[in-house]
Amino acid sequence: MTKNPRWRDGGTFPLGVVTTDADALVAELRRREQQLRESQRIAHIGSWEWDLASDRIEWSEELFRIWGLDPGEPFSYAAYVDRLQPDDRERMQKVIAQAIETRSSYVVEHRIVLPEGTERWILGRGTVVCDEQGTAVKVRGTAQDITDRRNAEERALALFREQYERERAEREREELRGRAQELATLAAALERSNRELDAFAYAASHDLRAPLRGIANLAQWIEEDLQDSLSDDTREMLALMRTRMHRMESLIEGILQYSRAGRAHEQPVSVDVCRLVRETIDLLSPESAIVSVQVDLPVIVAEPTPLRQVFQNLIGNAIKHGGDDVEIDIEAKDAGAFWEFSVTDSGPGIPAEFHERIWGIFQTLEARDRVEGTGIGLSLVKKLVEAQGGQVGVTSAAGSGACFWFSWPKTATSGV
Repeated sequence: MTKNPRWRDGGTFPLGVVTTDADALVAELRRREQQLRESQRIAHIGSWEWDLASDRIEWSEELFRIWGLDPGEPFSYAAYVDRLQPDDRERMQKVIAQAIETRSSYVVEHRIVLPEGTERWILGRGTVVCDEQGTAVKVRGTAQDITDRRNAEERALALFREQYERERAEREREELRGRAQELATLAAALERSNRELDAFAYAASHDLRAPLRGIANLAQWIEEDLQDSLSDDTREMLALMRTRMHRMESLIEGILQYSRAGRAHEQPVSVDVCRLVRETIDLLSPESAIVSVQVDLPVIVAEPTPLRQVFQNLIGNAIKHGGDDVEIDIEAKDAGAFWEFSVTDSGPGIPAEFHERIWGIFQTLEARDRVEGTGIGLSLVKKLVEAQGGQVGVTSAAGSGACFWFSWPKTATSGV
């Protein structure tokens, strides 16, 4: 009886294998091969060996099954590469080439394409075998079908993402509900504050106007009672007093309008802008100004009162500051969802350094005793226009007139 007989290449059988004759040895080999095949089938693992010199690859039975190929069909490295999924082909060639070059091993996951077009995921392992001179002669390895595992991972990842998205959506809904509640609270507080502001503005204007009327009446009585004995200087001072009292009344009214601009709304209606502009000009009654109105000004859906206030202030400014025989042109052009209106005058113009300043409240470029004004008109225009989603601007230079323009939506919605 012989224990641990050797393979033809000098190796030995595993310890514990005892053979009495050649038939027993063959039977043991077949049993071990069957165990290996069954183990590979259960684990979906196949083994292979690639002879680099002959470019011949020997595969186990399970590997042919995994790849869906005929076991009797010869297989080469080129055929192996051809079966790789195109997106993985270049990567796998680099991995194998690097392992051969460095005489090392590799572990990598990749995809293959079966003859009928189905894709499978493979966990590939390989190691380079060298001869006595250290030259790489073979590459041996295994390939395990991990498609089921990858599919399970993808399903688990999809479920995780779905759960994450549901939770994220719920968190966002909760945040939106919280923000909506905050906005509702702020809106209620703002509405209450606006009502209080309106009440205060009305009371303040009433309380301020009463003493102004008293002063005006007193000045008139003084002038009437002492008419024959008043000096020219005194008459001039009384006239200046009345002028400044009228300015104060205008200032109070302007502040009231400014405080309400953009907050008080009316139902939008169809507005013939040409008619609205001509009515505004009639109301202003310019004595020496020459006003030209574009004949085809549009008809829009808008709140008429704020639009009338804008034109009244811009045209009034042009008349007031333009000088004698000032020429004023009122035009409009299509600007998509808006109409762009312009009021151009031939007056003295506005230096570029003041183009931003003039839109501020209480801002004037001339002394109020020289040109009557409150400094509120243009700031009111800006506030009214921006409340409608539009813009305002001016194009001008000193000595070359001024063009004030603003954009107004073609169609307004109720409660803008």
